[in-house]
Amino acid sequence: MKSQRLFLLQVMGLLALLVLVNSRVIAAELEWTACPVPRDRVRCGMLSVPENWAQQSSSRTIRVHFVHVAARDLDNRKSDPVAVLTGGPGVSIYYAYESMQKLAVNQTRDVIAMEPRGYGYSDPWLGCAGVDELANCYAKAKAEGIDVTQYTTSASVRDYEALRHALGYDRWNIAGVSYGTYWSSQYARMYPESIRSIVMDSPYPLHAGYDWNRVAALNALELVFNDCRADSNCNRAFPDLRQRFVQTMLRLIDQPDQWGETLIGPHEAFDPIFHTVYISTSLHRTPILVDALARGDYQAFFDLAHISPFSVPEGIDTSRLRSLGLNASMLCMEDIFYPASVETRVAFTAAWPEAIVKVINPEGWDYDRRCAAWPVPRHDPVINTQPQIDIPSLVMVGGYDPVTPPEFAEAMLLHMNQGTLALDPSTAHVLFLNTENTCIAHIMQRFIDDPAAHQDLSCLVRRKPVPWQLPD
Repeated sequence: MKSQRLFLLQVMGLLALLVLVNSRVIAAELEWTACPVPRDRVRCGMLSVPENWAQQSSSRTIRVHFVHVAARDLDNRKSDPVAVLTGGPGVSIYYAYESMQKLAVNQTRDVIAMEPRGYGYSDPWLGCAGVDELANCYAKAKAEGIDVTQYTTSASVRDYEALRHALGYDRWNIAGVSYGTYWSSQYARMYPESIRSIVMDSPYPLHAGYDWNRVAALNALELVFNDCRADSNCNRAFPDLRQRFVQTMLRLIDQPDQWGETLIGPHEAFDPIFHTVYISTSLHRTPILVDALARGDYQAFFDLAHISPFSVPEGIDTSRLRSLGLNASMLCMEDIFYPASVETRVAFTAAWPEAIVKVINPEGWDYDRRCAAWPVPRHDPVINTQPQIDIPSLVMVGGYDPVTPPEFAEAMLLHMNQGTLALDPSTAHVLFLNTENTCIAHIMQRFIDDPAAHQDLSCLVRRKPVPWQLPD
């Protein structure tokens, strides 16, 4: 009997130790702080966490910044908020600061967004003035005692889980955007019991890769050309747009143009067009931008290209909105050098001259250079296996998306036991943060209200074509 009692006491002691250890894994100090730009219903804070979660007792402490937007209808506020997982990696939540406060789901649910370690207003910030400065930025980070190998997706998952505990939520709904969907998959692998539902907006599965980026980018542009040709007003304003684009690109490959002090070659020509197709709120400008390029009107070309698709509130330190060092840490350790799964394969929808395919520069084209300047070890490739997710999930994707194309959404669905696909034919990358898209807003709100219900997607069939911008 004594031996049994001793055994029970030992087991209880072990359980208590495990609870203590587990509490240390999720324990973090929360401090409410002033927001960079104050808004009604919005509070900001900093969460102190260990830089190295695996060595908490000896690790230096870092702080991650977050924004908490209270529900508009406090009397009917739900107990499970929406946690937004941002894109990039390395893009600040303040690109979406205004949108988060207008989300339909914010009517009865709090909305929380964290700037993960290394981002924007988090401390430290792994920012850098440009890719050419990455080597210097890496040396500076090391000199300041920053362990850049700890700035990973898994570490950010633990930070977000610590924030959930610190804010006192039992479970929450997570909404990942672009890279945030990669992050969401890792969250679902590590802490499935913490998640009530998942929204994957413009999904990038863990087993995808940059292998197909050139194909996806040109497929999106092909769709723009086809749909402009099918629109009588667009076709009248910009006839033979595809042919003119091809001829212009081939000419610039052979002989770049000089415009003032600027040399315009194929990279300088394609990059603004790619970024205009990229975001749903700038997609409509693509034909008029290509037309300006083909006419050689570089003043109009760059004026159009410099119109931001984002609404960044005045008062935000815009120099902190992108964290190139953090981007290099994550992608060079976790993603760039791992082959993509055939499940995420993207095939050309039309033939393109090989010379154009070789020189275009969508995302991922210069990571050999970035990773050489930011030398971090490669992770175990197990991180690039997509987990099977048994959580109600809504996968949303735009038909024109040039970086996380519909094929990625279909690959994500193969690994979801309760997944629903919402393909919006009139949008590109990033759907739900465009609060003018009421169809997607209502689909997302209905899903989060009742994730197990059959989802009504009928408004997607009634979506109007893109209203292409025409000359004045």
